[in-house]
Amino acid sequence: MKADVVPPRLDIPSWVPEPIAQYVDTYWADGGRALRSLACDPRMKGVWRQLSRRARNGAFLYPARSSSASTAEDRQNAAMLKLFSVACGCQELHGETTMTRGQAEQKRNRFLAQAEELKTDALMMRGQPRLSDELVDEAAAYAGYASNEARYQTLLAAAQAYEDYASEISLATALERRHDGRACWVALTIADTFRTLFGKPMWGLTATITSVILGREIDPSSVRYWCHPAVKPPKIVP
Repeated sequence: MKADVVPPRLDIPSWVPEPIAQYVDTYWADGGRALRSLACDPRMKGVWRQLSRRARNGAFLYPARSSSASTAEDRQNAAMLKLFSVACGCQELHGETTMTRGQAEQKRNRFLAQAEELKTDALMMRGQPRLSDELVDEAAAYAGYASNEARYQTLLAAAQAYEDYASEISLATALERRHDGRACWVALTIADTFRTLFGKPMWGLTATITSVILGREIDPSSVRYWCHPAVKPPKIVP
């Protein structure tokens, strides 16, 4: 019986963070081009170096947002691994994320409708009559109970998130008609991942990762323009 063929180990650069290196070493035979290019492209060295930088007090300059990890280093490693995973997904899709104009409009309208519904619910909760003092004291005995005002603010924040995403869909759809739709979607995805994991879109690093995914250079000014309609369009050098 023929022995199973063991795939050769990938020579992973020493500057790749350990959790990412372990992930790549385990799955690169299945991940193919995406894992190899994202793990070994020298431009990614600057991304991991920036996200690993520490201040004089030892804290990370760009700390990952809170997660279930117990230490700041574990949170940072988990966030970098998640970022790497999202980037791999963008590359493996090969443009399948691009929607038709009709699909984009339908998705945008759905998010706007959900935003309006949330705002209506928020106003309804805020306007609920106050319970008697006795009932308020009894409710307060249960941990986690929120006030009507707190619920109102939470629902408004969720509605704003829906509206923001609907605006991004509108921008991406417009750009797809007159620019590079795939690059726009990749940049939006990476920037949103940075915002979720580290609290800011980090345009320069988003541009670097987008460049690696697409195999061509993407300028940070283009990324900012794609993600924010109010930003001036980048100058096109003939």
